[in-house]
Amino acid sequence: TFPTALKKALKVLDSKEKPFFLMAEGAQIDNGGHSNNIKGIIEEMLDFDQAIAEALRFADANKNTLVLITADHETSGLGIVGGNIEGTVQADFLTVDHTGIMVPLFAYGPQADKFTGIYENTMIFKKILEVLAIKTLMSE
Repeated sequence: TFPTALKKALKVLDSKEKPFFLMAEGAQIDNGGHSNNIKGIIEEMLDFDQAIAEALRFADANKNTLVLITADHETSGLGIVGGNIEGTVQADFLTVDHTGIMVPLFAYGPQADKFTGIYENTMIFKKILEVLAIKTLMSE
């Protein structure tokens, strides 16, 4: 349902013909990590991948759209330990808790270059304010 909901949200917001900010979260993957549920993680990632495709299609049609894709943390320390060409994946987990593993940030669209490098995730907020040219007491 995530890709469908995201597509609908973009359609509704776009119909207002005003600039908008939309944050969409695929939250169930965190539950899969905490319960070491590889099937749930894979299903959520496939759903998330389709939602990202919807966001990128929207950005391609609306050239003034910046898409950011990231996570707030990593959960479980999932590692791929084997598999085969037929599609079997063998995975193992380090924990049922959050880890210190870095998470990637992908950016697509105008000013995507502002989101490169390695930094604390709290910097994303400041970078968003920068690309929107918004000054607040928090950003000073």
